[in-house]
Amino acid sequence: MHMSIQTARRPSILGLLQLATKYNRLAKLCPSRNGRRGFYALKHQVLSRAICARPNEFTVDEIDLRSRLAVGLTHLPSAWRLHACPFHLSGAAQVLLHAKARASGLDYSLFRQAAPDVRRLRPAGCR
Repeated sequence: MHMSIQTARRPSILGLLQLATKYNRLAKLCPSRNGRRGFYALKHQVLSRAICARPNEFTVDEIDLRSRLAVGLTHLPSAWRLHACPFHLSGAAQVLLHAKARASGLDYSLFRQAAPDVRRLRPAGCR
């Protein structure tokens, strides 16, 4: 059985979600503020990759009304749930989440700071 190098390098969506969860836990356990920031940055980077790779598999089902800086995401095939700050996700992931929150009827105004004219933006891919 032959596996291409490109396939071997690309982790699965569940692998990315597990990695994001791992970084989230490490951030919560980290005693230093800079360490926490680093782990949360890694979490959001990995989560951006997952959202951009399979946008139709995610839904925005919650907005944290206390801070208005976090959204609840669910990966539909696995029912995996995560919270993320949209301002720390890639631009393409922010645009996708904005559209999903709006389609769900959630108050999506918190996304406007990150993508002010989101109706004209078309995510071409993740960087």
